[in-house]
Amino acid sequence: MSGTQPDAGPGWQLRPAGPADADALRTFLTGLSLRTRYLRFFAGVLPVTPSFLSRMTGTRTARGEVVDALVVTEPAATPGPAPGPETVIGHGMATDTRDDTGRPVTELAVVVADERRGRGAGSGLMRALTARAQARGATTLLFDVLAENREMLALIAHYFPVARYARSGPYTTITVQIPSTQVPSVQEEPAREPAISLSRGCVPGPRRGGTPADLPVG
Repeated sequence: MSGTQPDAGPGWQLRPAGPADADALRTFLTGLSLRTRYLRFFAGVLPVTPSFLSRMTGTRTARGEVVDALVVTEPAATPGPAPGPETVIGHGMATDTRDDTGRPVTELAVVVADERRGRGAGSGLMRALTARAQARGATTLLFDVLAENREMLALIAHYFPVARYARSGPYTTITVQIPSTQVPSVQEEPAREPAISLSRGCVPGPRRGGTPADLPVG
């Protein structure tokens, strides 16, 4: 897909997030399991404040960093012929920032509702965020993941088999070099999807080689 083309899957749509999504995002975030919140944000309790939600809906930080935010939605289940409001079932963000050495990098982070995995939403977010980052000229992706988040590590290895891993305590930092004009090749998708969580505030340990047969990558 291109950097601007929307993605879709069985019953869901992927699109840019915006201020109008704040309430739906609050419901989505507070509805995540404690485990999923911990893996994504390194905390079980989230400060779902207006400023927090503003960043999650895409903005520019006080330091001028661009935050590209996407949501995966599905129609809310409401009786009657009229469609109800959308329900957010997945969220992803890419922040154009700098690493500890001052080099420009793009940090990626995605998370999918516990009960909505296995439908390709996490994979769609990964592809879209990468394509949009490349369209902005990004060449380096950065993932910070909890070392215990083996599923996330497997997902990153699935999409980016050539990457650099650095372990520090409970965290693993994964650096991926990508061409600025080409989306990384994606192997054939297995049947399930993991508890997805990426970015500075989400972490797993190195995983090389092919994708395990039971990797839940929607």
